[in-house]
Amino acid sequence: MGHVVRAGHAQNEEAGELMPTSWSEALDIIQANLCYCGGDKLPGHAFCRLDHNRLPELLKLELRGAVIGRGFEEAYDRALVVLETKAAARAAGAAGGV
Repeated sequence: MGHVVRAGHAQNEEAGELMPTSWSEALDIIQANLCYCGGDKLPGHAFCRLDHNRLPELLKLELRGAVIGRGFEEAYDRALVVLETKAAARAAGAAGGV
């Protein structure tokens, strides 16, 4: 299977699915200066401010309280699904408005 790494996150290229975040990927994500979207983010944060603000409040709280190896990876994966879904909806809306 082919995989694409998008700012530290693997994706199953054929199926277009995000692969579960591993412990080592989670560590890279937290230490990075770059968000999965390509925007700048602060080390210690999972996402840039714009993406963080797009998340539901409960998911923001879950990410804030999560620790790598004890829930962070799962919370991050759920957040990616939310962000990818919202990005697809924005793209569909932009394509329909042309």
